[in-house]
Order: sequence, then C-alpha cells, then structure tokens
Amino acid sequence: VKASEAYFKRKSPSSNANAETKSSPPPSSYVVSSTENVYVKPMFEIVWAPLLAVCSVLFETSDHPVAIQYCLDGFKHAIHLLQMQSERDAYVSVLANFTAVQHSATRSIGTKQIEAIKTLIAIAVKEGNFLGDAWRDVLQCISHLARLQLHAQGLQADTQFFVSPPSNGLPGSTSTSASKRLTSFGHAYSFISNPFTLPHPTQSPKFKPLTVSEDQLMAMEAQNAQRIADQIDGLASDRVFSNSPFLTDTSVQEFVQQLCIVSLTECQGLTGSGMTVRTAAALPRVFSLQKLVEVADMNMHVRSRVVWASMWSVLRRHFTTIGCHDNLGIAMYAIDSLKQLSMKFLEKDELRDFNFQRLFLTPFEIIMANAVATEIRELVLR
Repeated sequence: VKASEAYFKRKSPSSNANAETKSSPPPSSYVVSSTENVYVKPMFEIVWAPLLAVCSVLFETSDHPVAIQYCLDGFKHAIHLLQMQSERDAYVSVLANFTAVQHSATRSIGTKQIEAIKTLIAIAVKEGNFLGDAWRDVLQCISHLARLQLHAQGLQADTQFFVSPPSNGLPGSTSTSASKRLTSFGHAYSFISNPFTLPHPTQSPKFKPLTVSEDQLMAMEAQNAQRIADQIDGLASDRVFSNSPFLTDTSVQEFVQQLCIVSLTECQGLTGSGMTVRTAAALPRVFSLQKLVEVADMNMHVRSRVVWASMWSVLRRHFTTIGCHDNLGIAMYAIDSLKQLSMKFLEKDELRDFNFQRLFLTPFEIIMANAVATEIRELVLR
C-alpha cells in the first residue's frame, strides 16, 4: 500500500502542489481523483494474487449460483486488463483447471464446472487478441472437451486409429517407444517447455496403487461426458477456430504457435487425462492437428503474404516434425494434411519476388530424407 501511495504521489506532482498551497488538512485525509488508467496497473499488481485466491476458494467451496457467477466474471474481466501477461496467464490457468475436463475420470463435472467451461470458451472468442501464451491452456481444455463430446455421442475417439502395436510383443515396449518419441520430439521442438513427464519403464513407482477400479473411472467419465453433451453446445468450441480470421496479425501467430504445441503433445500421446497412467502415453490424437489444417485454410486467403509467411514458418516445422513421427498412422495423417494445404496454396498466383510455393514443398523434401517406412515415401510421391 505504501509503495502504491508513493507511486501515485510521484505521478501527480501538480495535484500535490495545488493541495499544499491551499489550507489543506493532513496529507492522510485527502483523496486525489484521476481518470487516467495508468493508476490501475500498479493497483492490480498488488491485489491480483489475493483476488485470485479469494475467487478460487469461493469457487471451490460455494455452490451459490450468484457467488459462482461473480467469481467467473472476475476472471473474465481480469484476463485482458492492460495486457499484464503474468497475471493473465495465472487467471487463465486457474480457470482452465476449474473446468475439470482434464481430470474427467476422477473429478465430477457439476454445474459450476459447466459454467467455467462456458466462460473459458466465451473468453477465447471475445478476448482472443489478449490471450497470448495463455492460448495453450484454453486449447488443451477444448481438446479434452472434444474428446468427451465424442464419448457422449458413442463415437470412436481418434486414439483408436493411431495405437501403435507393441514391438516384438514384449511388455513395456510401448512405454519405451513413447520415451523414444519424447526424446526425438524434444530435439525437434527445443523451444517448447513440455510440462509432462513420462517415467522410465524400469523405474519402480513412487506412489501407492490406485484403489479406484477401471469400471469406476469409466463410469465417472461417461457421466461427465453426458452432462457436458446435455448442457454445452457442441459447436461452441468450433467458434474459437472459426473466429481466427478476425484475430489481429500478431494474435493469430500466437494462436497458431500454441495450437502447434498442443498438437505436438497430442501426437506424443500425452493428453490422455481420464485414462489410466499405463495407457495414456500410448494413445496419440490428431484433434489439434486437424484444427491446424482448418485454421490454416481459413487464414490463407485473408492474411497478407508477410503474415502468412510467418504463420507458415511455424506450421512448416510442425508438419515436418509430425511427418517424421515413428507412429506410421500419425505420420501419414500429417503428410496427407500437408498435401491438402499445399494443393490449395499452389492454386494461388505467385507474386513477383516471393518464393512461397517453393517453401511449401520444403517439408516434403525433409520428410523424404528422414523417412524410414516405404509407405511414407510412397505417400509423399503420390
């Protein structure tokens, strides 16, 4: 408080001078009014952490609809305040955790979790230009939400189509393959800090065996999935991606970069919340990879060549990395998606002094040079 008071006094010397010239009361008894938003930032820098704690505790302990709505409104208004990045990331991360979709097999999703999901989607649609790196938490929640919606509809998840069979039938070979996949992706994406870790198959677990049966976990997941299907519009999350052409040039590049990071973790098989620890690492998904193709297609014709070149630089590295995946199904899916994008872009007329068409073909060259499977080479050349 003293620091804030000193800051305000430094920023308003004229007000202090006028106050001193008059027969003013003691300094502690007068108030200086101002309409400048420069004073909001130091105030929020002081109160954001206690405010976050209050909203978090109230959300977790209260079931009163009005109190829950006030908490969610607090998150909504605090996220884009003066582009304060650390505070924004903290609020988005906590709000994403409130949705409970990442732990759908172990936590019950009730009314307030449903409201948290709706709030997070509304923030992504309306405040997308202010999210920056916080897009990662939002997109991970949307990925889990899509998985639960498929579950509620009785449709097969994309994990069923990309399960790699264990090599030589040896126990633990799947975990070993996943560990190797983590290593290779870590070198390819050194700029990504991966919050997930995978235990080595030879290490003994440091925790006690779970007492919850598989049937109970599956029942909880099915119940949560059905509740989400009943109360959340199935097309709500799609608006986050269809709204990408309306993001600013800087924001859409941040959006694409974070979507690539989420896609990478999915292809590694590291988003299997709601599944057992033993099987989560062996089930890759392509939900975000598919959304990347859609976002690229929607923005291809509305962005300037310079902005699109910057976007494609990120997309090119991502598709090249996934195209060299050791899971044949994942790699072929990425290559096929890359071919679809390339064909659409090659239909556009090349401008003078631009080499985008050549850049679009570069990933195929790299994949061909690193491909081991014959099927990959044939798909690239087909």
